[in-house]
Amino acid sequence: MDNLTHTLIGLAAGEAATRLRACRDPAAAKRTRLLFWAVSAAANNFPDLDVLLAPLTPGRLGYALQHRGYTHTLVFAPLQALLVIMIALGLERAWRRGRRKAARLKPADWRWALGLAAAGLGLHLGFDALNSYGVHPYWPLDRAWRFGDSLFIVEPSLWVAFGAPLAFAAESRAAKGFFAAVVALAVGLAVFTGYVPWQLALAFAFGSLWFVGLASKLGAAARIAAGWAAAAAIVAGFAAVGGHARADVRALAASQLPESRIADVVLSPFPLNPLCWSVIVVDTDRGWYYARRGIYAPAPRLLGAAECPELPRPGAAGAEAAYDLVPTALPQVPRLLWSEQFQAPVSELLRLRDGYCSVDALLRFTRVPAWKKLADGRVRVGDLRFVGAGGRARGRGFATLELPKRGSDDPCPERVPRWGHPRRDLFVGD
Repeated sequence: MDNLTHTLIGLAAGEAATRLRACRDPAAAKRTRLLFWAVSAAANNFPDLDVLLAPLTPGRLGYALQHRGYTHTLVFAPLQALLVIMIALGLERAWRRGRRKAARLKPADWRWALGLAAAGLGLHLGFDALNSYGVHPYWPLDRAWRFGDSLFIVEPSLWVAFGAPLAFAAESRAAKGFFAAVVALAVGLAVFTGYVPWQLALAFAFGSLWFVGLASKLGAAARIAAGWAAAAAIVAGFAAVGGHARADVRALAASQLPESRIADVVLSPFPLNPLCWSVIVVDTDRGWYYARRGIYAPAPRLLGAAECPELPRPGAAGAEAAYDLVPTALPQVPRLLWSEQFQAPVSELLRLRDGYCSVDALLRFTRVPAWKKLADGRVRVGDLRFVGAGGRARGRGFATLELPKRGSDDPCPERVPRWGHPRRDLFVGD
């Protein structure tokens, strides 16, 4: 998820802990709020510091292989929680030196803070696991990527769920204004961007206003509980629709492609819109590899796939196509509209993997591989998840490599994490 969402989740967890701590110690709320909010927000963002590890793997592979890497595993979560607490202890002692009359934190407060730090790491991994980018939390016992395919990487409805209660819990005007701005931004994205159907945008706007009004009337504990309940309902709703979408798309693809082996169904909902999902079906047929893209609408009587707005695309008209995509000649139905597909012999990808060390490394991240021979003899390889309509992309994208003409000119990258290949199924039996 985006870091604004991670931050709001952390602050909401910190406020929940503040309320729970105050149940046993009424004076604790004022004493611990700043500590709990800061520790929880930091822990919920700490794993994303792995971007600093990108230089471990030189070149363009660094970010793709190191992000959501070691810091996004359960085995390293306790160490990160301890680091967050050690930083908090150092900052608290430095702050206290100039404020002798400040309320002294108790050992129990720090134990709660440590628990919050551990919970924050778990929340970060859990929410990151909900989208199509994926995580591999069980490394080194299990190197496989896990894909939730349930939430878009930015989901503004969560901003309202957490932002509204925090706006009333915050003590300073600046903090209140910040959370109010977050809620307003979420509503603005729904209403004014055009990426949400007007019916859903209107419902979301009125629902957000109602939720803000509810938060204003509830007590401190009930208010934050309502925020967590709303967030849980949002995640559960998208996950339920996503589970249905996966099964239905797989069944439709299997009926339309009876000779193919369906290897994967990649799903991502549109932001604020569980009625529209982008789809990539990965399949193989008699030695050919296909990645077929489309739009899926789980409730076509309410909103058909043809009525789904287009997501913002990274490419621009007239830009060079990163990969060669062709129209998909499959039957169109109201709930699933196919748009385009990438196709090539599986043997081509196997030759690239065996001939180039960097391709083998990239395939430890790539879920929907695509490749293209360039005019100068080089080859471009990347992930179709991060390419816009028509195969167009602005620049080369973080998950794209441009290979030299010969594999012997491709230096083997150093310090490649041993993640499992998401598309290992393509290599079985080669």
